[in-house]
Amino acid sequence: MAEKIKSYLNTNKKETYLIALGASHISGDSGLVTLLEKEGFKVVKQKHLAASFITLQG
Repeated sequence: MAEKIKSYLNTNKKETYLIALGASHISGDSGLVTLLEKEGFKVVKQKHLAASFITLQG
């Protein structure tokens, strides 16, 4: 999944993507946040009334 997300973010298009996944895929050493940070993306948690979101900046 991290590879697919990176392919979206590494294009010249300046688009916004919504990526939905379960909580177990977000945290931990093999979680999406850690994998994308290791690839140089800045990951920022966004608060929302109904859920939490993260913003990825390449």
